[in-house]
Amino acid sequence: MVGGEMIRHCVFVKFQPAVPQAERDSIYAALRGLQVKIDGLESAAFGANVNAERLAWGFDEGFILDFRDAKAQDAYTRHPEHPPIIERLLAAADGGLDGVFCFDMKIE
Repeated sequence: MVGGEMIRHCVFVKFQPAVPQAERDSIYAALRGLQVKIDGLESAAFGANVNAERLAWGFDEGFILDFRDAKAQDAYTRHPEHPPIIERLLAAADGGLDGVFCFDMKIE
């Protein structure tokens, strides 16, 4: 791949039970909105955990963002709309930062 390897940014969330689905969906919509604003944010998927093996450790929802390369992921992290969205996510997560798990991997 020219420009580096694709980065898959996986984020899993333990939402507080009192956080309505409408707020969760609003956070996801804000993240999805960044796709048209950040060159190289190739795809965005959001959804509930449907793991049948009971290995989710309470992480009930999540999202995956695919970036063309590390430069595009950096643009996402530095985008001015990113911090307020993450603040909303952390406020909705059970235990704040303890309720969010991030995992990034290079995809060839």
